[in-house]
Amino acid sequence: MSLPFLPVEGFPWIQLTTPLAQDLDSLDEVHDHQTPREKLERYFQRMVSTCNESWRACTRNEVPNSWPYFAIRLVAPEGDGPGRLIGELGAGDWRFDYVQPEELRLRLTEENSARHAGDPEKVVMIGYTLHKDFRRQGIATACVNAMVSWMHSRMHVKRIVAACALENAASAGLLAKCGFQRGKEYETSMGRHDFGWMIHWDHFEESDGLH
Repeated sequence: MSLPFLPVEGFPWIQLTTPLAQDLDSLDEVHDHQTPREKLERYFQRMVSTCNESWRACTRNEVPNSWPYFAIRLVAPEGDGPGRLIGELGAGDWRFDYVQPEELRLRLTEENSARHAGDPEKVVMIGYTLHKDFRRQGIATACVNAMVSWMHSRMHVKRIVAACALENAASAGLLAKCGFQRGKEYETSMGRHDFGWMIHWDHFEESDGLH
């Protein structure tokens, strides 16, 4: 089975591809079995649908209306079918997490969500997760670079943002290597989940990963 894919520079045995329904168990391992199964299934079904829409638009040379979700996948030997999923990359509208007061944050979030794909004023946030056995090998850095390049060229995104925990030196190093500029430190929580102190990061198209 042949899947559409993005190559990952420096890692010929890794590809960014569409996710498949059969990847759910592998994704559960990537999340270290920390996400309730029912919640993980709902999330993954939504991501599979989103990614397929993005790829179909790209094959018609159109700007996708949905943000990409990529499976980080091992390249299987020819004839063996899709390789194992070892991570994920996703994107979505930025919610202006550190902006205060709350009324301003909500207004900016609503305005950003209302902008169509391809609008240079639209700000997109990315996230990534990699199986623990494949970390600290440069894989995540190369995958994020591939995704950022794809979003700038295919979706005409001018500004991409990310966030990591203040104490997460590995993720901070990854984002810096990918050309993100370190920004504001802020404290955040969402519902019952306290994420503590975070670091905001920005990547602008004109930077081209060089600082």
